[in-house]
Amino acid sequence: MVFYGRRLTEAIEVLKQSKISIMLANKGPLIYYRRTGGFPEGPVEKALGLSSLDDLVICPVHSVQPEVSTYLLLRLRTPFIIPPRSTATIYLKAPVAAGVYVTANGEQRLVDYFGPSVFKYALYGPPAVGQVCRFYITDIFSEVPEAGPWEAVTKVVVENTSDNYVEIRNVIYPIVYAQFYIDNMGNAYLETSKLSITSSNVGVVELRNEPPISGLPTCLKTEGGLPLPFLKPAGEKIAKFLMEFGL
Repeated sequence: MVFYGRRLTEAIEVLKQSKISIMLANKGPLIYYRRTGGFPEGPVEKALGLSSLDDLVICPVHSVQPEVSTYLLLRLRTPFIIPPRSTATIYLKAPVAAGVYVTANGEQRLVDYFGPSVFKYALYGPPAVGQVCRFYITDIFSEVPEAGPWEAVTKVVVENTSDNYVEIRNVIYPIVYAQFYIDNMGNAYLETSKLSITSSNVGVVELRNEPPISGLPTCLKTEGGLPLPFLKPAGEKIAKFLMEFGL
């Protein structure tokens, strides 16, 4: 069962399946929040000046530690080979964390975020000039797949403008500001990207500002779902990533 876009109280029992425990308690004018389990490791405790538990909702956020990296490397379990001078659409699964938000008085504020296990990272490129990325292995799909509670479906439009067949093993998202979407069942989706290939080893990934499925609503206007203290000012959106060290 997935739970994004719903009240936190509706997700508590489901989160226990991932060994994550959330306790909420009313004490006078305050609501006390406590999480154990999950990653980043707890316990996490907050005292919230709220009048109702209904003001707490759960939405997808990026499963990264922004102080470590704001890039996501999706490693294709099965490499994808695209013919020369052609375009193809593929679907991948990306890791997602759960973000607990206060949504009172028309404002949103991230209270806590967590995934089921430690976030894995990898280096793309040589040590001296490479980029540390959140690392995730995904299958490749020709149609929109079903995803679990800790996954988001994303669409990649691959355009090969070279004269050669190209094998793709990796797709790197500039995850800062990449928007999440949800459907009415609570499933998470990540913004569509385009991978433009110029040679057998070089390509550019660009965010497209659109959902993988037409008509999906965004899940809160949270500037893409990064933990709020780490957001960059508006106007500094990183929408492209040059994959110059191989695909």
